[in-house]
Amino acid sequence: MAKTVDYILKISSKAAQDALKKTAKEAVSVNSNLIQTVSASAATVTAMGTLANGVLSVANSFIDAAKAIVQFSQESADLINDINDLSTRSAIATDTIKGLQFALRASGQDAGSATALLSKFPMILSQAEEESSRTAEAFNDLIVSMMPQGISDQQIQFSMKQL
Repeated sequence: MAKTVDYILKISSKAAQDALKKTAKEAVSVNSNLIQTVSASAATVTAMGTLANGVLSVANSFIDAAKAIVQFSQESADLINDINDLSTRSAIATDTIKGLQFALRASGQDAGSATALLSKFPMILSQAEEESSRTAEAFNDLIVSMMPQGISDQQIQFSMKQL
């Protein structure tokens, strides 16, 4: 009877060995699948990181564009205020000032230099009206009179706007 038990145990152990080998093969297969899943997950995380960086770059571009628009608006408002202030100080129409600034820029000169000249314009004109001043003498030497005969104020303003 000992042989029978021994034989039965051999058969049982052979089946157990086969089952263990099959389990080991499946474990290796599951391990490979897990490695592939981890690799795919890592690639997905990397792709998501790249996507996040792209979205961040787009957002930064929008922020930079908004800052540029705000700065342009502020500079435009400052320019309008400067022209209005200069118009008030010099008694010259804003259209005339803008035309003069455009002409200076077109000729390659600094439009800011017009501001200094036009700020002094009322003083120069008042000095030219005084016949004893050097300014009046310079106007006379150039054969320029303060108010040409036969020309109205409206005609003078019209001709200055055409400049």
